[in-house]
Amino acid sequence: MKEIEVEGFKVTIEKSEGKLIVSVPKLPGCTTQVDREEDAAREIRKMIGLYLAGLSTRFTPRKPGHIAPRAKGHGEREPPIQKIRK
Repeated sequence: MKEIEVEGFKVTIEKSEGKLIVSVPKLPGCTTQVDREEDAAREIRKMIGLYLAGLSTRFTPRKPGHIAPRAKGHGEREPPIQKIRK
């Protein structure tokens, strides 16, 4: 296993079944596969960018007072409509 630094992150390069698996341990799932070691830094730099871009859109702040709608779980029903008595 070889370690390099890309964009301030420690990156590991491991050989597996004739390919190189390049990953960032601090960013779960941020992994790519390359044929040549020369391509490792360039490809993982792209993956880091995509990973961080995904985080920024996932945690976009909402307007103050915004409450996200509650998702209905399996088997939940709408509450019954109550008739208004006069």
